[in-house]
Amino acid sequence: MKVGKDVDTDIRRVEAMHHALPNVAFIGDSNQGLSYQECLAFADGVRRFSGRLLLLEQPVERGNLESLAHIRRTTDIPVAADESVRSLADPRTVVEQHAAGYINIESMKTGVIEALEIALFTLKAGLKLMIGGMIESCIAMGCSFSLVLGINGFDVLDLNTLLLLAADPVQGGYRYDGPMLQPWTGTGLDLSTIQPR
Repeated sequence: MKVGKDVDTDIRRVEAMHHALPNVAFIGDSNQGLSYQECLAFADGVRRFSGRLLLLEQPVERGNLESLAHIRRTTDIPVAADESVRSLADPRTVVEQHAAGYINIESMKTGVIEALEIALFTLKAGLKLMIGGMIESCIAMGCSFSLVLGINGFDVLDLNTLLLLAADPVQGGYRYDGPMLQPWTGTGLDLSTIQPR
């Protein structure tokens, strides 16, 4: 769930979803939208109604690894570094500062080859992997899903941006089966394009 605009509103939104889906744990993704204190207030507010946060994804500004580390220690909620990791040098700094327990891989942020290198480094360093994306077609999402299928070690998959598109000119590839992702069976990414009219 996207959070980070207004903490009180964010807490009420998560609470409403919690009451509708009491057995679901949520990822709070603020895209750098919270301060350290706001993040603590958000986590405390969710805790008050017994909501479950699986993960806080990049709660604070990307260069503020000290606050990421404090949030991780103070809240006991796993923290994922997303915008803080834009090259292979970045996860090394995250590890050195104990700033996050997860690294979020996005192949459109780093490129596919560097995404692979970051993923392998993350696993070797003992951190967990998440994979996500921006607003991307099934071409880019298929590349990201290929990383998941090729590397045993992704704990959190956030490959749902296709669901946010009104239409995708590319067809085929992986598909959604309820909350599950199903791989393709053809060659390459098993994609075809729709010709414009």
